[in-house]
Amino acid sequence: METEPKKKRTYTVEQLENRRRWREQNREKISAKKKQEYAADPEKFKVISAANRAKRTPEQSAAHAAYIKRYHEENKEAVKAAKRKYHEAHRAELRKKAAKWFEKNPEKRRDFTRRRRAEQSGSGSEAKKTIVKWEKKWRSAKLVRCYWCEGSFKPDDCHLDHVHSRPACKKLNLVWHCISNVCVSCAPCNLKKNSSGLDDWNKKLGSPTLL
Repeated sequence: METEPKKKRTYTVEQLENRRRWREQNREKISAKKKQEYAADPEKFKVISAANRAKRTPEQSAAHAAYIKRYHEENKEAVKAAKRKYHEAHRAELRKKAAKWFEKNPEKRRDFTRRRRAEQSGSGSEAKKTIVKWEKKWRSAKLVRCYWCEGSFKPDDCHLDHVHSRPACKKLNLVWHCISNVCVSCAPCNLKKNSSGLDDWNKKLGSPTLL
């Protein structure tokens, strides 16, 4: 025997207003209960969330996205604190997830590394464009020569390296990350050099680099 689907309950304007007021007055209590239920069965809530997203109309999706954006803009510090807390609690899990993604998307990983390195160095936009163009050129070659050991390697086995190590003064980063201070390094040389200064690194090389 087939059962009739449940009819959606309707509320009067007064009832809806009472529900809204009650939720505002008991926000912390509701949040604590939801967290407790989620911790007990996270998979259940993931399924429910996916089903709710699938039911949304384009207008509802746009309104939800606008609400999320507005909330993040109005609560920047709270959002940053929540993200830091989540990352600290799930650091190992996030690293594994990132490693899998990078393994499947090597090109995107290189682009990400370029942008991150440029942002950290504080280099200008023109310098970044020049370095990106230069790196794309040698990445597309069949073989490239390591600046340090002068061996020939496949581009995937090489890194972008800096001739001089990062300066302690952040104001000098603009000069440090420039086309005249970058080179192609094979992975073994780059890992051995690490953050060593040029003088210390030259002592380890069979044929010291003359500058």
